[in-house]
Amino acid sequence: MTFKNADSPDRFLITARSKLAEIGVTGEPQLPIHMTGDRAGEPKRRVIHLKVVAIVGYALLVTELSAANSLTLQERGLGGRTHLGCGFFTPAKTEGK
Repeated sequence: MTFKNADSPDRFLITARSKLAEIGVTGEPQLPIHMTGDRAGEPKRRVIHLKVVAIVGYALLVTELSAANSLTLQERGLGGRTHLGCGFFTPAKTEGK
C-alpha cells in the first residue's frame, strides 16, 4: 500500500488512519514486521518502480474491524494507487491456520 507524502513508517500509519476515517472504517492499522532475516524487526516495506519513479509503501494490517467495515475496506481499498495493485486487502492469516 502506498500513500503520497508517507515516506516513513510513522507518517504512513498517520496517513492510513486518516484514509480509514475518510471512508468511515474504524479499525487499528498496524505495520507487519519481518520476523527473520536481515530486516528482522523492521516494517515490511514495498517499492513499486514506474519508469523513473520509485513509490515506497508498506504492508498494512488492519485489526479490530467489524464485518461491515472489513467488507467496506476490501471493496473500496485504501489510497490512490489501487489501479496499480496497491491498496487491496485480503484476510490475514492467523498463526496455526
